[in-house]
Amino acid sequence: MSYEPTRRDEALIRNGEDFVAVMNAARRSMGNALVRWRMIDSEVIDASDEFWEDYSVCTMLLAIASDRMRDFLVMALEDVEYDSRKRESDQGPVIKRAIEKVPGLAKFAMQSQKYKAVRNKIVHEIATLAARRSVNSLREQRMHAISGYPVEIWEPTFEELQAAIGEARKDPPPNTEIQQVKLWYQCLIEASNLIFKAEHSNRRRV
Repeated sequence: MSYEPTRRDEALIRNGEDFVAVMNAARRSMGNALVRWRMIDSEVIDASDEFWEDYSVCTMLLAIASDRMRDFLVMALEDVEYDSRKRESDQGPVIKRAIEKVPGLAKFAMQSQKYKAVRNKIVHEIATLAARRSVNSLREQRMHAISGYPVEIWEPTFEELQAAIGEARKDPPPNTEIQQVKLWYQCLIEASNLIFKAEHSNRRRV
């Protein structure tokens, strides 16, 4: 072969392959989250921590996939390698120009950005869940120590336990969160399809 791959080729291959691999991992993580939710024992009152851990991992992977497709787009249509050392806002003009060159891509880019913002909030809440529980436990322990009252352990009767479980079953499953990752995944699939087609057309003109 006489063709000598360029730095542009390297960037496109790296980001394209990364995108595919991360999307595969996100799909498996999404599946794990759904399986964990459906396997929760109906007699368990609290929602499964494992579900929320898998869910947060899925959102992190989708955020990474979004970044890789952004990097691919910038190199494919602007012939510039995205600099991860700089803030995304500083590279806004070049990203905007690339997006505008792909018909129909703008709406998917806006959707993905909204999902990333929600993801940041969710991941922070889940990551700090254990710490907040521990702090609440310490606070309760301190209050009991100050008041001098012994720690009371709830020992419900059978009727009280059944009533508590009945109330817990009324809580709806996290349908909003599940639907969100599904839509985000679909958004990235459709956006990547447009970008890959645009790169192919641009390659033929170069």
